[in-house]
Amino acid sequence: MASTLAKTPMSRLTLFSTQYLIQGVVLGLIAEGLTANLKLTGMQASSIGVLMSSYYLTLSLKWLLGPAADSLFRSGAACVKRSLILANIGLAASLFLTAALASRLPPGSLVFLVVCIAAAVCASDVITDALAIADTPPDQRGRISGYMFTGLSVGLAVGGSGSLYLSSRLSFSTIIATAAALVLLQTLTVVCRLPLAHPEHMASAATARTVRPPLHTHLTSPLRILSSSRGRWALLFAFLPPGAMALSMPLQIAFGLDIGYTEDDLADLNLWTSIASIPATLLGGWLADRWGALSTFAWSTLALTLPSAALAILLATVGWHGTQLPNESARHALFLFFWCACLITTLAGSVMVASRSAVCIQLAAVEKHNMATQFTALMALSNLANSFASAWQGYSMEKFGYAPTLAADALFGLVVLAVILHPAIRRTADVPRRRSPSM
Repeated sequence: MASTLAKTPMSRLTLFSTQYLIQGVVLGLIAEGLTANLKLTGMQASSIGVLMSSYYLTLSLKWLLGPAADSLFRSGAACVKRSLILANIGLAASLFLTAALASRLPPGSLVFLVVCIAAAVCASDVITDALAIADTPPDQRGRISGYMFTGLSVGLAVGGSGSLYLSSRLSFSTIIATAAALVLLQTLTVVCRLPLAHPEHMASAATARTVRPPLHTHLTSPLRILSSSRGRWALLFAFLPPGAMALSMPLQIAFGLDIGYTEDDLADLNLWTSIASIPATLLGGWLADRWGALSTFAWSTLALTLPSAALAILLATVGWHGTQLPNESARHALFLFFWCACLITTLAGSVMVASRSAVCIQLAAVEKHNMATQFTALMALSNLANSFASAWQGYSMEKFGYAPTLAADALFGLVVLAVILHPAIRRTADVPRRRSPSM
């Protein structure tokens, strides 16, 4: 893959962090603002889980755009830049469409609009991730992952807490339209002003065009790579849940409302956890470069299971199953413990996300000509895991209650630790641990 844009450290930092920021705004808006809005209208947790599952399921198909992204990078920097601009415009258009139709459609019909938004996010995300792989030196991939997911954390604070704070003052359609305007603003001020590659890099892109492989080779090569022993273990690593997920999924909103949190309480919680995630994400990227991405991922995944397990034990102890508001003493304990559990989950999860992204980049960088396809396939499986988690957790919480669901979530989250011990993963994902030059 030819390197095309974001040649300087500052341009990399600005482009990748702001691209992930607008994705975070959209995710926060859908996962928290929309979830709280629907929960307050009486929608069941299982239905909310299906709605969020449709969002993540659509993101899990973004690997289909990988071959197009790989071909795109062989067409020169100008083509990459135009495609990124068009992808962001498509995202803004899907948000404006949702703002116009959301209030007129029944809650069940919102799945179509959510899928449209997720499809637009896919196009923007694939190009951004491909740029991150192409333009980032191997010994800086952990830190650039940290910057990217820091932008995502800021976006989650803006889209999640912002929409919850404003929900009592503005209509939800107005909030969605504001998010669309923010996407357009980022496109005009960052992407449109991004300089093209230097002449020598343009020359390398031209050389890449002259040696472009046949289409069937381009499409079958990633399948051949991903079907190898290393590829199968990499896909399994990407698909398994990276630690307990329930307290970082949208269903935490449903849990908070069930124990008596108000929208403002949830907005405060989301804001503080988003603020805490910023230094934690940067720390995760730094640790991935310094100690190794796999080691950082393993320890953070282990830490991520503890809050869910502890909350499950507390729920079983107080005997609350979510059928009615807890009594005053149990409610006070759940209020405080839920806040602490979400904060710890955010800290450990932020470190995990940055290190996991660095592992996936390293796994995808083995085959230079199909980096985008491989990386998007790995990240798409991660979104598929999120989709399954949203669906089964929503059903489980409604059928069996919160305590069994949280306990099962904690156990499932530990399975991935067995996968990273396989030599095929360790040989590929362990990069040399040396001090990186400043970004």
